[in-house]
Amino acid sequence: MSNDPKLATKAKILIVDDQLENLRLLAEILIGEGYEIRKAINGSTALMGVETFAPDLILLDVNMPELDGYQVCQKLKNNRATRNIPIIFLSASDQIDNKIKAFEVGGVDYITKPFQVLEVLARVQTQLKVKRFYQIRESLSKTIVHDLKNPLSVITVGSSALLRRNCLTENNLEILRVINSNSQRLDSLLNDLLMVAKMDADRLVLHKSEVIITELLTSVLKRFKIAAQEKQIKLLSVLPKLQKTVLVDTNLLQRAIENLLSNAIKFSNTNSEIMVQVDYEENQDNSNSSSQLSIKVIDQGIGIKSELQQQIFESYNTGEYIDGVPQIGLGLSFCRMVAEAHQGEILVENNHPCGSIFTLRI
Repeated sequence: MSNDPKLATKAKILIVDDQLENLRLLAEILIGEGYEIRKAINGSTALMGVETFAPDLILLDVNMPELDGYQVCQKLKNNRATRNIPIIFLSASDQIDNKIKAFEVGGVDYITKPFQVLEVLARVQTQLKVKRFYQIRESLSKTIVHDLKNPLSVITVGSSALLRRNCLTENNLEILRVINSNSQRLDSLLNDLLMVAKMDADRLVLHKSEVIITELLTSVLKRFKIAAQEKQIKLLSVLPKLQKTVLVDTNLLQRAIENLLSNAIKFSNTNSEIMVQVDYEENQDNSNSSSQLSIKVIDQGIGIKSELQQQIFESYNTGEYIDGVPQIGLGLSFCRMVAEAHQGEILVENNHPCGSIFTLRI
């Protein structure tokens, strides 16, 4: 029996199986626990059903005519509106290859027929709790950001106003600069947290506009010039002479570039160089030609261990890659999400003899 009646009564479950007896039995079990149920006898009906029913969870049979469970799952995961619906596969096969494929296409669990009632209920409730956790995390992120941004704004504005006065000693001015700088950094981190939560939930809407990328990069580089000079780092750039426009969400792209530059400065050695390089890469096929924007941030810092070069792009991930000190944050995860939102990617590789090369392509 369910030990969380509130969870059950609010959850909607779609059951997809071409065997009517399985549909009936599963529906009876779950309705008895307070879940709202919709049934589908094949993959096509299921794909139409999710548009109106909006399930919180799908129980999906693997072996069905026309569209099998794997194909249905792939179509759901390729649809932005349905990609986050958890899918539990149902199958009479306990072959390891089938189970692996189920997880590869996006399933979250796999139940072997003939199923046990208590097992079904336990697995269903577990996945609903996981989904609820992510919903709570998103809501909490928004609340925290909202509650923190107002007092933080007071600190930033107040310290900026005091910095413009001429009556303070140099020591007090330096303290104020530290306060002002860190308040701005905290504001950036809060914005990243909010954006990552939206992207995780596929609720981020891109506001694209035409922008001249060289002008955007020049503006960003000017703002980081002082920070680089404080560490005696040369901030260089190789920008194309062609003033080409790109259609992007300017705010998101700018913040992604700022995150890459901030990391490069933070983890670079004194008296080193950071190079920002922009290229337009032409992609051509039989139907059309398009231009891919490539932005490289090349540093001579401490570098990233090869085994951590994919790990660092994960949200809230911790990796020991700076003198054994665990690092955690959202900056690089945010950059990856911005790239993917623009149908692009972000990569990192070693810069020999030392340092890293981050490449953002959109």
